[in-house]
Amino acid sequence: MCLFFALSLIVSAQNKAAINEKDVEELKTIYVEFDEAAKNQDSKALEKYLDENYILESGTKRLNKKQALNGMRDYSGMIRGFTLAQSRIEKIEKIGSRYIMTVTFFSAGKVQMPSGRILDFTTTTKSTDFWHKDRKGQWRQSMQISRETDVFIDPKKLEG
Repeated sequence: MCLFFALSLIVSAQNKAAINEKDVEELKTIYVEFDEAAKNQDSKALEKYLDENYILESGTKRLNKKQALNGMRDYSGMIRGFTLAQSRIEKIEKIGSRYIMTVTFFSAGKVQMPSGRILDFTTTTKSTDFWHKDRKGQWRQSMQISRETDVFIDPKKLEG
């Protein structure tokens, strides 16, 4: 097992490619668009960057593009406004022609509970996002792995 792990690290190191600053600036611009789309609850603005075979992994769930978008729309239905939606890129790697971004997303606003009460909320989500350019040269996100999410509602932390 240790030999396999060592060989994997060697192959991974050999496949790492030089990071192109123009690519990085384009991806940073997309995250700014994502933040604005989140604030405006505009799933169409997010959807245009998702690859046809997009996968969202979160905990034990593995969602395809349609399921992920439906989940975003359901979540948006409970939100009564954002005061903050901001992505922070923590790390950028490039393997072959793909970029792997470690991102922390912060959000805050108002959420309507099933009881009808409207409460303050904050979230912090850490994820690993995988990006590539399609045949037309457009950026596409192929996968997002949600690593950790903290949610606070008025001001209690939700568990689970």
